[in-house]
Amino acid sequence: MSAPTGKAHDARAPLRIAFLLARFPELSQTFVLDQIVALEEQGFEVRIFAVHASESGLRHPVGRTLLDRARFADRHILSRLAQLRFLPSGMRETALRIARQRLRRRAAAESDLLLCHFGPTGLSAARTVRGMKEAAPIWTVFHGYDLSQSLKEQGEDLYRPLFEAGDRFLPISHLWAEKLARLGCPADRIQILRMGVDCDEIGFAPANWSPGDPVRILSVGRLVEKKGAEYSIRALARVARSSPDLDWRFDIGGDGPLEQPLRELIAATGLQDRISLLGPLSSGQVRERLREAHLFLLPSVVAADGDMEGIPVSLMEAMAAGVPVVSTFHSGIPELVEHEVSGLLAPERDEDVLARHLESLIRDPDHRQSLARAARLKVEKAFDQKRINREFGDRIRAALDPGRQAAQPAQGR
Repeated sequence: MSAPTGKAHDARAPLRIAFLLARFPELSQTFVLDQIVALEEQGFEVRIFAVHASESGLRHPVGRTLLDRARFADRHILSRLAQLRFLPSGMRETALRIARQRLRRRAAAESDLLLCHFGPTGLSAARTVRGMKEAAPIWTVFHGYDLSQSLKEQGEDLYRPLFEAGDRFLPISHLWAEKLARLGCPADRIQILRMGVDCDEIGFAPANWSPGDPVRILSVGRLVEKKGAEYSIRALARVARSSPDLDWRFDIGGDGPLEQPLRELIAATGLQDRISLLGPLSSGQVRERLREAHLFLLPSVVAADGDMEGIPVSLMEAMAAGVPVVSTFHSGIPELVEHEVSGLLAPERDEDVLARHLESLIRDPDHRQSLARAARLKVEKAFDQKRINREFGDRIRAALDPGRQAAQPAQGR
């Protein structure tokens, strides 16, 4: 199978980038929202196409504005018809499939680039452009579950149609780049695209701590297995038993299916007065919590269904803000956190090592400070969002409009 011919672009008009997404806007995918804003600031015309509308991302500063501009398959007349219960299930499924196909075809026909976040979305785009005479090239960003859980569920040949039709494959880590190559993705079309954080917006401001104050520990993430919240709680229960003299508090921000089991685990440890579930937090609330935190804890694991992290943005935010991190040797995390230099890492599910790391940092504020300084430097060097997005804009121009790349460098250079 060969990809359709790319479209000629009017050099006088801005390049049109279509973001193709499963759900929009998602609070857990702030990297998508931030990337949209950054590309628009560089002069691209950004369009948003998503299967489902989500309300969670409305907590993001630009979530509502972008939501009003997006096109959704589930708002198509055929999707609305599919909600009529008197229709046979086969007709409802057909109507939904056609609505989604039309959305993707419109995105491919009306844009100069289809930017798909997550492998399954790229795969859907590849199947859509088959048979189209002219369609936008497909670039797919791979994050985590799409190269772990999805492959475990559907097999390692899952993305073969995408590898044949796609133009560029953008894993967020070296680990996933190697995985794509092993799966048969053309190596010359693989380019790492880091996710990052705004180092200007997140000032380096380690929280003040004085002897006698509790050490405040923070975790932020969906309450799902791969985030490892269970092991955070179990490790701190060990600290409480082995070092009752240490004073600390642990706050967990986020919601998800494991909320009730985690509440029960906290009750079983008897640490309800020291461990709190905060519920979902907006990006602004996360920043406020980081300004008060002395440690950030995220012991990620491979979930039973195979789901894995990419490189968690929450770790980047903590490191940029001056909060020393404790995490695990999991997925691409060691590409961000160098053990004993810019943070401390433990083997997955090893609550004993986690407890030792936590106890040592609770006791040693000087060590916390040295880790925090090194962590900030690491994020500035390799995970600064503004630089990453500027370079990504340059990549897009170089690929789609080389003449314009030479004449009009991206804004911010």
